[in-house]
Amino acid sequence: MKIKLQNFINENKTVIQIAEIISAIFVTILIVFDVLALIKVISTFLIFMIILEIMRMIKEFIKSKTIKISMVIDSFIIFFIRDIVLIASDTEKYTFNDQVIKVAFLLGVVLMFFIFRIMSLKYSPNDKNCETCPAIDHNSFKGIFPSK
Repeated sequence: MKIKLQNFINENKTVIQIAEIISAIFVTILIVFDVLALIKVISTFLIFMIILEIMRMIKEFIKSKTIKISMVIDSFIIFFIRDIVLIASDTEKYTFNDQVIKVAFLLGVVLMFFIFRIMSLKYSPNDKNCETCPAIDHNSFKGIFPSK
C-alpha cells in the first residue's frame, strides 16, 4: 500500500502541485472577499491536524498494539493551540483581561506538554518497528538531560 501511494505521488507530482496551488488560491480568495473568516480556516485546519494525529495513533496501535505517549501529547498540544487561537480571536465573548488570563494559562499548559513531549522522547525505548514515529536523535538531548 505504501509503495503504491509513493508511486502514485511520484507519477502525479505535477498534478498534485497544481491542485495544491488551486486550492490555496481558492481559500485565499474566500478569505479576502470575506466569504470565509480566517479564524474559521485556522480552526478547521487545526481540527484536521488533530484528526490526522488520531488516525496516526490508531494506525500505530493496530500495527504494534501499543500507543506511544508522544503521539497523544502531540494531539493535546495541537488541541490547546487551537483553543488559544479561538480565545485570542474572540473579542466579543471575552474581555481583554479574560483573554490574557486564559491564553496565559493555556500557554502554561502547552509548555508543560512540550516538557512532557521532550521527556517522552528521552526516556521512551527505541522502537525500530514504528513507521509513523519521528526519528529520534538521543544525542541532541544530552545538553538538556544530564547522564546518570
